[in-house]
Amino acid sequence: LATDAQDPASTWSGYSGVWNMDRTGANYFDATESGKDAVPVGTVTNVAGPNGNAIQVNNSSIDTNFDLSTIIGVTSTFSFWIRTTQTGSNTAW
Repeated sequence: LATDAQDPASTWSGYSGVWNMDRTGANYFDATESGKDAVPVGTVTNVAGPNGNAIQVNNSSIDTNFDLSTIIGVTSTFSFWIRTTQTGSNTAW
């Protein structure tokens, strides 16, 4: 029987927050040990993403209760994937 060798605490060590859109109850779990689980605001729909879970937000959001002022002005990275329903080459969305 194989044992689970995953170690999220070590994998995300040094990160302020990581949200994989894995919903735990009503909230979205923060994979770091920061405890900044995100709360849906409005109607947030869980959908299948290209690699696991994703969310659909139309006039809604998720609140991470994360103060960006703690990382603005220092070396940091903020990244996410977005898919729009836009067609053509108009980039003013």
